[in-house]
Amino acid sequence: MASLKRDKQILDLIVKTYNFQFELRERLDSKLNNFVAITGTLSSISLAVALFIFERVTIGNPFYLPLVIAFFVFFGCFIAAMIVGLTGYKPTKFTLYPEDTERIIEDYSKLSNELAVIRVVAASFAEAANSNKELNNRKSKICNFVFCLLVVGAVVFIMFAVFMILGLSVPIDP
Repeated sequence: MASLKRDKQILDLIVKTYNFQFELRERLDSKLNNFVAITGTLSSISLAVALFIFERVTIGNPFYLPLVIAFFVFFGCFIAAMIVGLTGYKPTKFTLYPEDTERIIEDYSKLSNELAVIRVVAASFAEAANSNKELNNRKSKICNFVFCLLVVGAVVFIMFAVFMILGLSVPIDP
């Protein structure tokens, strides 16, 4: 009887882990969705600002080259973040348990006692949780990489803004 109680507790912990992985996937997808939306918005605004600035800061301006380099770096970071975010957001096969309920009912009906059923169910949930954990770890790495690209892009955008102010302050030769 103690073994049955222990195995029920183990099953409960494994089911909680499985549910946690399922919820984590939803949160990671939400973050990736937000990253894609942010990078799309930042890219559009950045392009509009750059077009406006490059009409006023010309090739003869000493800050033109740093401005162009900064623009391409931060804009490239934003576009790369959007592309990487989209690849992480793509639909993936999340291991569900049970996948085939009819087969499971047939398999469990062949087992002799409750303890055997609990152990089989626990093993199946554990396998699904581990598979989903690997998927979530990949999504998490993508989120971290996208975040790093956004940070680098934001830092370079600040440099762009400084060069923009300096470039606009240079008098235009008639």
